[in-house]
Amino acid sequence: MSYTSQRLRLGVIWNTAKWSRCTDNCLAVLVCLLAMGACEAPTSEFATVNGSSEAGSTNFFELRDGTPEASAVLRALNDPAVTVERLIGEVGVSQDAAQSWIAHRDHQFFRELAEVLFADAVTERDVRLLAQWAWSSGYLPYGESTLGTWDEVEFTVEAAQRTLYLANKAEQVVLDEIVGLDRRAVESILSARPVSTIAELSTLFWIGPEAMQLLKAFALEMNFL
Repeated sequence: MSYTSQRLRLGVIWNTAKWSRCTDNCLAVLVCLLAMGACEAPTSEFATVNGSSEAGSTNFFELRDGTPEASAVLRALNDPAVTVERLIGEVGVSQDAAQSWIAHRDHQFFRELAEVLFADAVTERDVRLLAQWAWSSGYLPYGESTLGTWDEVEFTVEAAQRTLYLANKAEQVVLDEIVGLDRRAVESILSARPVSTIAELSTLFWIGPEAMQLLKAFALEMNFL
């Protein structure tokens, strides 16, 4: 799935008390924010299995954690209503794959894509069928639907998209002086750009629960169109 480009609407009220930690740099930061608002938000390129979503045809192993597509697969397998019988009869996966996935879920819920891809007896065909079924059966999250939790911070699809835009487009002074990140975290983000998924963002050096929460909170205040 790819999201349509969005523009940043600067509906920020420049409250002196709220941004009191940024004094000398306020003018520079405002210029940076205006520059961000003038740019189109990047299209999120979410990987697909054999071209079943709008992003186009891609490789099976490019299905990535931190995307709505991957979340749909995890949500489907974690649904108690999805049984071995349904996976075989309705989805069309092999009996071995269906039994392997449900045995895993009975032990613990699926938390990341690797647990799905590399479960015993699972083939690329099984994952392709499962993904296509999950995407067309109401498991694909969007908007305010929960995408997942990274570094103890829960993200909706919209919050993840906004947070990634902030991480990829904000100037260093914004991340440092206004968002309030540790400078080592800022440097980690800048050196990793472009960051393609919220899961990838969470794995960067010096990015932990506090940094993820700061990024998310500020990104939600920026009010994308």
